[in-house]
Amino acid sequence: MPSSEIEGQHGIKQFIIDRRNSILYGGYPDSSDEPQIPQQLTISSSLPVVNGFHYTDRPVASLSGTVNAITSRSVLVNGILVADSDFSQKNGTWSIRNIFLNPGINRIIVQAFDGSDGTGSQVDQGYIDILYDNG
Repeated sequence: MPSSEIEGQHGIKQFIIDRRNSILYGGYPDSSDEPQIPQQLTISSSLPVVNGFHYTDRPVASLSGTVNAITSRSVLVNGILVADSDFSQKNGTWSIRNIFLNPGINRIIVQAFDGSDGTGSQVDQGYIDILYDNG
């Protein structure tokens, strides 16, 4: 096998480097694809945004998101552990239902930990603000 097929610009070594990067960082060079392995904390809500806040007239909310699938082993939302059935460490995804809200603006804090059950070191943290209008 010629060394150009191993070492060259289009050789197997470059293919392996590009493939690794596409999995970890998304797509091949100059691509806008998302990484195949989530590596950052995200928080999502299906609530509408009104005046810059996620808005609800109900006293509970549901959230979902991603965490770094490489380092995260558990997720807490406002100190409540996301159940194993709602957390996929393999896919780096989480969801939680029925987060209780107080009237007004609620800052919901999401934390990812490298240990089970919210133990070990915190590896990431974020928040989402939700406005609960009880009338």
